[in-house]
Amino acid sequence: MKINSIEIENFRNIEKLKLNFEDVNIIWGENAQGKTNLIEAIYLFTGSKSFRGVRDKELVKFGEKKAELKIDFENKSRKQNAELSIMGRRTAKLNGIEKKSATALGDELKEVIFSPVHLSMVKDGPIERRKFIDNSLCQLKSNYRSVLKEYNRCLAQRNMLLKDIKNNFNLEDMLYIWDKNLAKSGAKIIYQREKYVEALLPFATEIFDGLSKGREKIDLRLNCGFECKNLTVTEIENEFAKQLISNRNNDLINKITTVGPHRDDMEILINGKSARLYGS
Repeated sequence: MKINSIEIENFRNIEKLKLNFEDVNIIWGENAQGKTNLIEAIYLFTGSKSFRGVRDKELVKFGEKKAELKIDFENKSRKQNAELSIMGRRTAKLNGIEKKSATALGDELKEVIFSPVHLSMVKDGPIERRKFIDNSLCQLKSNYRSVLKEYNRCLAQRNMLLKDIKNNFNLEDMLYIWDKNLAKSGAKIIYQREKYVEALLPFATEIFDGLSKGREKIDLRLNCGFECKNLTVTEIENEFAKQLISNRNNDLINKITTVGPHRDDMEILINGKSARLYGS
């Protein structure tokens, strides 16, 4: 994929801008001139939320009601264009045709980004590491985003039911329904995450060997609460379902689902020790 040009209006501190791009581009300038804002504008066309973790309404230039973005790009030897309009929420068009949601643009545009924000992936909690894996898989697997959305929907319903059971114990039987739905979508997420971490490790090893000159060894492991390596989706689903049953009393006490992909973590180990705890 190659982006040929971009037009920006009322986005962050950028009032109006049009740029044409070459094959390789270096963006430089004084501080607070909008360099990162330009990268952020391009990033939004992948269908993801801002990598800076802000709400859509905060992307609109102060004092304006709407931001408009447009790019011309080449993908699979075809010239295409995409538009984003941000006014409270994002709406998108691809080649002049309105998409159901802005996330659908992710099927056409892919990105790889590294920013100072990503340094927190090692030291911060598991949320950032899950976000890293999920953002990657949303670009690599066409149906992953919808599976993730379905899991989060089932999780919200189950958590709501756990709170309602306190006032009506007869509702407890309904947990079996949501356990089944949660295990089905959750197993697909765990399976894809495990495969992604497994595929990522050789690349991480090669890069880390170069940085440490072979003195240290890196390892990546998906911690999903049980041994999921080499399991099929069905086997993961059965194991996850067992976990939901065995943790039910704990869930009822806490009124929240305490096991599942929303608690997964990608452990980063240096010489067998946690990089989060012992890395510098």
